[in-house]
Amino acid sequence: MKTNLFSPLKNKQFRALFSAQVVSDLGTLFDLTALFALFAYHWELGPYYLALLSIAFGLPWVLFGPVAGVFADRLPQKLVMITSDLIRALVVFCLVFAPNAYVVIILVAIKGFFNALFDPAKQSAIKQIVPDDMLLQANALSQLSLNLSRVLGPSLGAIVLAISTPQTAFVLDSITFLLSAVFLLKLPKMRHSRVEEKGHEKQTMNSLQTFINELKEGLQYVVTNKLLIFLISFNGAVFFIIFLFDSIGVLLAKSFGFSESIYAIFSSVIGLGSIIGSIIISRLGKRINEKVLMCSSAVLLGVLITLNGVGGIGYIPPSLLFWLLIWLMIGICVAVITICYGYLLQKTTPQHVMGRVSSIGNAIINAFIVISPALGALIASIIGVGGVFLIAGIAMILLGGIVSFSMRGQQTTSISASRTKAHS
Repeated sequence: MKTNLFSPLKNKQFRALFSAQVVSDLGTLFDLTALFALFAYHWELGPYYLALLSIAFGLPWVLFGPVAGVFADRLPQKLVMITSDLIRALVVFCLVFAPNAYVVIILVAIKGFFNALFDPAKQSAIKQIVPDDMLLQANALSQLSLNLSRVLGPSLGAIVLAISTPQTAFVLDSITFLLSAVFLLKLPKMRHSRVEEKGHEKQTMNSLQTFINELKEGLQYVVTNKLLIFLISFNGAVFFIIFLFDSIGVLLAKSFGFSESIYAIFSSVIGLGSIIGSIIISRLGKRINEKVLMCSSAVLLGVLITLNGVGGIGYIPPSLLFWLLIWLMIGICVAVITICYGYLLQKTTPQHVMGRVSSIGNAIINAFIVISPALGALIASIIGVGGVFLIAGIAMILLGGIVSFSMRGQQTTSISASRTKAHS
């Protein structure tokens, strides 16, 4: 059967899950824009506070992610996701009353714990309810939801910030999590993936040894699978480089002389580029090797980031149209890398360990992300914001180029060995 980007939406269960993700992602990006605007424009805080904010997003995934994966595999995914949404709604609402940056950072970290619980449950649910021949399109749609929110969230956030305050955005974000929970109520009761895949009888979580054993099982599956090691390492390195400059992107916009509302438009343009990237991937389907596509996108992404570094140093004029085009292309590259990663992760992983593998991958990737913003802030204090972008861009080019060259060498060796075997 021929599939397209929207084919998975014919599935009622995926449609409910996707609807929940759309409203939740929209609120989260609304929230993210408001947080950075609150720190940089309202409280006039510098790169170190922005780095702390980024760390608060990533650290819970590192500390809690692998444990959350066990829960995602053992408990009903529907219950896990709805509970996470309700608690996140409450935590985000508390941001309205946060008196200073430290309280905000603590609340963002608490929210991050439940983000870390929600995501592996969602990944496991997607693999369970979507047929294998639609997994690529389902991942593209999932990424499309995030990318649509990157377009609409910052734009709506800019409107709210123009007429109100960041606290209004927090209230709206809280409402989106409640709406997400309502959509998830439409999901049927989902079978326990471990019972389905391995034929085990239903077990409880009251045994610490059982819990530890299942955590070890997930870790062992990752470290013994070469493709998973490649995917997680490569994606982690990509996002380590991205987060060197991500939290200080607002400072680059300020150095160009762009206003708060223009910064929000830049975020929207990245989202628009990501939408284009999602459509490209869904059209290409399986006609292009996903690993090659990831490496090529990383090289192009590095070139684009390097241009930002050159501009930040002052060698490229702050032309709004030019920079909008650059950030549009950045969005395309990031989407291609992310979708290929999600698709290959699900194709490589059996259902009964999907939650654990997904959460372990998230934990490792976010460990890089936690370290990266502080390093980026330190570099910015020494050589300036433009210097951070320049270093990040060169590092990304080297990453994509070296991995691509390595894969080509492996393919050449494999072909030579096959020919030698054939001749003998």
